[in-house]
Amino acid sequence: MSFTQATSLLEDALQKSQCSDATGLCFPFAMDTANEFATKDNWNDVHAGPKVVHGKITTSLLKTPIDHAWVEHEGRAYDYQNNPRKPEGTPIADFVRAYNPKRMTAYSAEAAMINNVRTGKYGPWEPHEQHFPGVPHTHEKINE
Repeated sequence: MSFTQATSLLEDALQKSQCSDATGLCFPFAMDTANEFATKDNWNDVHAGPKVVHGKITTSLLKTPIDHAWVEHEGRAYDYQNNPRKPEGTPIADFVRAYNPKRMTAYSAEAAMINNVRTGKYGPWEPHEQHFPGVPHTHEKINE
């Protein structure tokens, strides 16, 4: 799948999204944001390009960890709930202090797009749903 094809598929999928509030929008937001930052040279490399990170977060208000998705790119975290106030992102260290994230898996923009197209959902993806193209560095298991 080419970068241009993937971007077109993402735009179509986001337009079809029926979500109307913040709950659950972190997953499509993370894919969209990663693709905005991705270039033809880094969109399939989880180490050099933007990472779509799936994990769990907790806060002082949330005692039970919840599934969450965000993007890490060039030392900053971008997440749906903070985007209206911080469209420039948050330093990752500040994001970690605020949300105590437990990163589970990081995907390249390409791997996230392929998982979305194959499963019809933005995440989180179960292990049997994950597909990683034959290109090195498309994902990493973190399990912090």
